[in-house]
Amino acid sequence: METMVKADLIPFGERKWTDRDKYMAGLLIIMHLICITAPFHFNWNAFWVAAALHIIIDICGINISYHRNLSHRSFKLPKWLEYFLAYCGTLAFQGDPIDWVSTHRCHHQFVDTENDPHSPIQGFWFSYFTWLLDSNALTRRVCPQYFIDHKDTEKTIFTLVLKYGRPNNVGDLEKQSFYRFLRKTYFLHQLPLAILLHAVGGTPFLIWGTIFITVLSFKIIVFIFELINEADVKLSIICEDHSVPPCDLHGEFNMSYIWKSTMEYWRFV
Repeated sequence: METMVKADLIPFGERKWTDRDKYMAGLLIIMHLICITAPFHFNWNAFWVAAALHIIIDICGINISYHRNLSHRSFKLPKWLEYFLAYCGTLAFQGDPIDWVSTHRCHHQFVDTENDPHSPIQGFWFSYFTWLLDSNALTRRVCPQYFIDHKDTEKTIFTLVLKYGRPNNVGDLEKQSFYRFLRKTYFLHQLPLAILLHAVGGTPFLIWGTIFITVLSFKIIVFIFELINEADVKLSIICEDHSVPPCDLHGEFNMSYIWKSTMEYWRFV
């Protein structure tokens, strides 16, 4: 077994912050500050709305659609259902399908190397969180045709500060007008849900149904995923095959009960 060497990475406080990094950091700070107020706006109706949206948006939209169906093509769905579940994923504040799938496919293509967009060999905090705030690292090391300099990006009013060019590993999605539409109009799709929730249940529905559940679900999913990646390296539990579709963890450190609870255990191969 080869020894993996931790690649050099510019210290978090010394690197150049792009507009995208500043936008992402600001968004995360604002959302977390709003979450502090969630207990003061609690009611059971808001709680159950949040639980239902977690199932629809996070489990169905992200886990089943973005991850299993679109990234790994683990199973086929009728086109109307594929599009519906993918649209649910756009409401999770984790990016449009083309963006999300491209990053995840890069992760599996370069898994546990310095070109992995959130490799655990770069350290726990990078794999868990700070990779989200380092677009230069992505530009430098991952899919250069996709993460290009912002001067060469598409100029549309909808992409705002997202500095993405054309991906090179999601041609199956790019050729479909539905996914191109979601990419160009991504920021328009969360607003109607927020307006609807506020109109129906006021501030409690708005906070619990959008901001709180988004932050909580993201932390749960990302933390579990990266914790297992980190443990995989730390404990030298190596999968038999890192190619797409993803391999399972083997050995004593088997956390299948967590995967089952988040639908990440589902395998359709």
